[in-house]
Amino acid sequence: MAEKGEDLSDAGDVAGALELWKRALAAASPVDEDLRFWLLASIGDAQFQLGDFSSALASEQDALAVGGTGNPFVWLRLGQAAFELGAGQRAADALVSAYMLEGDEIFEDEDPKYRAFLVERGAIS
Repeated sequence: MAEKGEDLSDAGDVAGALELWKRALAAASPVDEDLRFWLLASIGDAQFQLGDFSSALASEQDALAVGGTGNPFVWLRLGQAAFELGAGQRAADALVSAYMLEGDEIFEDEDPKYRAFLVERGAIS
């Protein structure tokens, strides 16, 4: 299900991928942290892409809890979701974490408003 969800996402069916990933997460073993992390991060990304920022924030927080603290993309999506929800300090903290792990490259394919937000706050130059 996880791989089929990836295929759907790549084909532009983010909503279809999200549903498959949710089903895969429900079926995943609680001890398979790698799979649970990947699914939670993917679910959060899909939720963000679909504009469900509250759910994206929760999913990315769950991804962090199962071992994603070293993953810059999870921090990026967490920060972007917090930004969209108006949680400025939380957004800044998460976006800075993404930046510290990957540098400017993390913002390369993203809306420039997220990087500009950190510059405006004096968090990066």
